[in-house]
Formats: sequence, C-alpha cells, structure tokens
Amino acid sequence: MSVWTEEAVRQAIALASVNGMTDLESDLRRLVVAIDFEDLEIMRSVDAEELSDDIIHADTFQDLIGLLRRITTVLGVDHCTVHLVRESSLSDYRTRVVTTYPDEWTTRYVERRYSFIDPVSASCAADLKSFYWDALSTLNPAVNSFWRDAATFGIGSSGYSLPLRTEHGDIVAVSVSSIRDAFDFKDRFRRHHDDFLILGLALGDTFRRIASNDRPASFNPSDDEIMLLRSIARGEDETAMQAMDYLYGSYTTTVRSICRQFQTKTAAQAAVLAGRLGLLDDTPLVSGDIMASAFQEEALVFRHHRNDDEHGS
Repeated sequence: MSVWTEEAVRQAIALASVNGMTDLESDLRRLVVAIDFEDLEIMRSVDAEELSDDIIHADTFQDLIGLLRRITTVLGVDHCTVHLVRESSLSDYRTRVVTTYPDEWTTRYVERRYSFIDPVSASCAADLKSFYWDALSTLNPAVNSFWRDAATFGIGSSGYSLPLRTEHGDIVAVSVSSIRDAFDFKDRFRRHHDDFLILGLALGDTFRRIASNDRPASFNPSDDEIMLLRSIARGEDETAMQAMDYLYGSYTTTVRSICRQFQTKTAAQAAVLAGRLGLLDDTPLVSGDIMASAFQEEALVFRHHRNDDEHGS
C-alpha cells in the first residue's frame, strides 16, 4: 500500500484547482478513481527501491548487517533490528537477532536479562499490528529503568516496530529506533513510513530464510525411524541402539535417513524436533511395540522343557 502516492495526487489536484488548470485537475481526478492505491507499491525513495531489491537477494548474515546499516541511512534513524519474537515448531533459528546496536549494549542486554522486560518484544508478541514506541506503557518502573539504562549507551526510546508472521508461523519483527524525542521522530519518520513497511516485509522474509533451517511442512517417518527417534528421546545408549533389529537397513542408514527427512545434522536434533512436533507422542504402532502370542507360546514351551529337565534330574 502506498498512502503517500494518493496524498501526492490529491495535493496535485488541489494545486491544479487553485491555479485554474482545469484540464489537469480533471485528468488527475480520473486517475484517483482508476488507481487502486491499496495494491500500488511505489517507494517514495529511489534509494529505498534499490535497497528493497538488495534485501531480496541477500544470502548471509554479513549481508543482513550491511542492509540494516543502509536502512538507518535511507530512513534517517539511528538503529535497525530484525529479531525473532516467537518460534514455531517447524523452525530452528541459528541466529535470533540481527541488529546495528553497539556490542556494549547487546552485552548489557543479555547480562541483565532484559529480554524478560523489553516492552517492544512483549508488544510484538501480543499483537501483529505495527506501532510507535511512545504507545507503550510507562507505568512499569522496571521498564523505565530499562530505557534509562539504554540511553546511557546512546539507545533512544523513540521507535517503530513491524511484527510479521512468516509462512511457518514464526513471528519476526523489524524495528527502527532513534535518540530523538517521540514527537520529532514521528514527524520525520512519517515521510518514510510506507517505504519502511515494504522494506520490513522483505527484510523479515530474508531474515527467516537466512537465520532459520527450513523444514518440510509434514513428516512421514518409517517404523525404523520412529523406533530410533523414541530411543534417542529416551536417552538410550548408542551401543544399544546400534544393536537393535531394523526392518530395513541398519542403524547407520536409519540415522542418515532421519537426518535427510528432518533436514538436521544429527539424529538427536531430529528427535528434539520430532518431540516438539508431537510425532513421538502420537505415532502409529510399530512392530517393536507388539508382543505377539507366537512369542509368548515359544516362551511357554521353553519354560515347560526346562521344568521337565529339572524334574527328570
């Protein structure tokens, strides 16, 4: 959506009317009726347009850091951050935050466990609507202390956040911040607002692609794979798992098959993912789950023979 384009056209209509340019005014009014501004994506800044293309083609974390720095320049803000707010069961993020904040502040943030009181992250998790940070509550003393501490590192409390839901159901947020006061920040940022929404959508998708391991939408493990995944989840010894009877292949081939299906480096990682997805709680019966009557009869025959031998002796 490009709100600025509709505003620009309407301002041009007003100017044309004031200056007696009736033909131009008439043409512009017809354009307003014909154009669907909701579907129109024209970025206000040429630099933002180029940046959007580069975001789509980024492949590494270093690319992301460079893009965030460029965003701060194009949008006239001090910092930009893209961060994981909530992770779905189908994702496995190797990196949860990419930011232009200084290392001193990120270290402080981790050491003081600020993730538990950060009002921006909490608001992103609660609602997918974008928001200015001055809309956040100022009644919590711990939160106010958090902002004061951030200010000592040059981190402003003025900002704007765009929470996004990814195709796998994760929630990722893109945020910009400024040391300017809230009124000044909003006044300056308003011009870049539409560009930020488009850049944010592209950045959120690129972050998910680079920072997370893509998973299939569904899984269909074999009996052997289910049996082995259960054993791994129970913490059984690897030697015992190697000695188990497999219907097809061996321990090694089953491990390889599991890693290929779940797209993990180890079977242990796959077992964790399978547990998160509930695959180990609600699985079909496999042959190892069933004690057949034939086995029971063989056991009874064995006991009878042993008893006969003992009595005969």
